[in-house]
Amino acid sequence: MRTRKIALGAVALVSLFTAGLATVPAQAAGTADASIDAVEPTLVGGGDVDIFWRAKNAATGCKVGRICLSVKDPTEGASKYWKVYSLTTCDIIYKIYNWKGGGFWENNQTGGAYGTFYSGGEGDGYWNDTEPAWAPAKPPTRGPYGWTPINSVRACTER
Repeated sequence: MRTRKIALGAVALVSLFTAGLATVPAQAAGTADASIDAVEPTLVGGGDVDIFWRAKNAATGCKVGRICLSVKDPTEGASKYWKVYSLTTCDIIYKIYNWKGGGFWENNQTGGAYGTFYSGGEGDGYWNDTEPAWAPAKPPTRGPYGWTPINSVRACTER
């Protein structure tokens, strides 16, 4: 008799639990909450920094005297697909956070200045810059870049 009461109690508990679940809306398959993974990319450091956004296929619009770095911003919509950081101050190490995947750079600085991207957070580690070693003349003006391993940038270095 005692076993039967426990079994009936368990059935009642399961019935209450499943009835409560029926009132919770079911989530459609493949519609996970994107905001959990969406983290805004940021850049921290002193100096002159302008921030603006561009649509997915829009030109960067980097002003003369600046280097612009574009990174996808998953926290914004299609009209603000690329978050663009426009930098001018030389010899400052800017730390970058949550820059994932590919992006772009545009070097519109004057006087032969070029930007440098570092894997370390303090302007150290592996580095790459917007002036390729094979072209001692004018550095290229723009290009795609994979930001995932990059943790800091230097706006410009004079040749």
